[in-house]
Amino acid sequence: MPMNNTSTIADGTNPLDMFLGIGLEEKTARNTIANNKVTNNLVVVIHEAGLVDGCDRTVGNLLYTVAMKFPSNALVHRPKLLAYIVSLKIKTPAQLEAAFSFFSSIGTEEYIMAEFEKACGVGIEVSSEEIEQIVNEVLEEHKNLILEKRYRTNVGELFAHVRERQRWADPKIVKQAIETKLVELLGERTAADDEKPVKKKKEKPIKVEDQNVTVVSPAQPIEEELNPFSIFPSPEENIKVVITNLEAGHVTDVDAKRWPDAPSDGPNAFYKVPFSRVLYIERSDFRLKDSKDYYGLAPGKSALLKYAFPIKCTDVIKGDDNETVLEIRAEYDKEKKKHKGVLHWVAEPSAGISPLKVEVRLFETLFLSENPANLGDDWLSDLNPHSKSVIRDAYAVPSLRNASVGDSFQFERLGFFVVDKDSTPDKLVFNRTVTLRDSYGGKGSI
Repeated sequence: MPMNNTSTIADGTNPLDMFLGIGLEEKTARNTIANNKVTNNLVVVIHEAGLVDGCDRTVGNLLYTVAMKFPSNALVHRPKLLAYIVSLKIKTPAQLEAAFSFFSSIGTEEYIMAEFEKACGVGIEVSSEEIEQIVNEVLEEHKNLILEKRYRTNVGELFAHVRERQRWADPKIVKQAIETKLVELLGERTAADDEKPVKKKKEKPIKVEDQNVTVVSPAQPIEEELNPFSIFPSPEENIKVVITNLEAGHVTDVDAKRWPDAPSDGPNAFYKVPFSRVLYIERSDFRLKDSKDYYGLAPGKSALLKYAFPIKCTDVIKGDDNETVLEIRAEYDKEKKKHKGVLHWVAEPSAGISPLKVEVRLFETLFLSENPANLGDDWLSDLNPHSKSVIRDAYAVPSLRNASVGDSFQFERLGFFVVDKDSTPDKLVFNRTVTLRDSYGGKGSI
């Protein structure tokens, strides 16, 4: 239902009235109308939901989020999600984000309704008593810090800890329980609580040494050092791949570009990556069932290992449930051929030796929507439960082993990272500072 020059929909409906009718704040509604794409999306969503005559604010905010963020590869499933929202089977931002993830992973494929409902917490009711118990546990664990910071305590972090333990809890009840417990613990807010905190000076970067941690003043890195494209699949989603036509113990180095536009003849344009019989790819790059619009690896199908060689899946080792993929057997082709599908990977540096393990802290946007202030008193319900994810044993290429605190890198598919001061000689820690693309549809931002 496209807009025309009179700012009305083809059927004569005024979009501003429609957006106000679903409970959007006037400022949000007018900002939406300024963006034709979002306006058209929201109008279609409202019609698909059958709520042209309006609805309450809670449902309206969910419809707005669907219009902004529903995965484009799964639009065929959007009406079904809207039916769940209208029937209040899906009623919180956390459930909606879970639905987005579910549909994004399956695309246009058919799905089992029970699996969808389980993934989105449909039918799960968390009692006020359960929420209060979890809040008490979280505040008890952070009691010393709360007593120190008092009302400067980051309530958002406390909220996130509760959501980690019970993601389907009603955010309004969680907010109320946290506020009540803080007052019980700290008493009423005082004038000192409202004073602005004194800013601390930033510490100088420290360098990870073999024995001690010392303060250094690092030289400004050149571009080659700043943005190497280190291969870095998400370790919790890895699949082991054994290349059967490569003899055990064989390791060869391939050249990987340090940054996207590195000249092919540049002396510092490449770094070495080991290629061996055993390697790991991202689970999202493999499917048991192939399709025309899928370019990853599948049984009987080939894809290119970036910077290396094409491999073809010849066998799949499954778990006892006959569904979970434990290992892929593949053959590689020495001739580098063009493939639409490109895989990111990390290999064993030598036979039987796991890739370098590091800790990775992935930071996302703190809120699920771009303007949480538009939600009024419900803004805490918009907190992103996945704003911080810690991967304890990520796999990385060996060239990162000598990274120092403050060094910056770009990891393919993930974004830009810096070595954290929590790093030790035994374990490097990388913090993501910028994503390649933010969740609001623009380019990555700090």
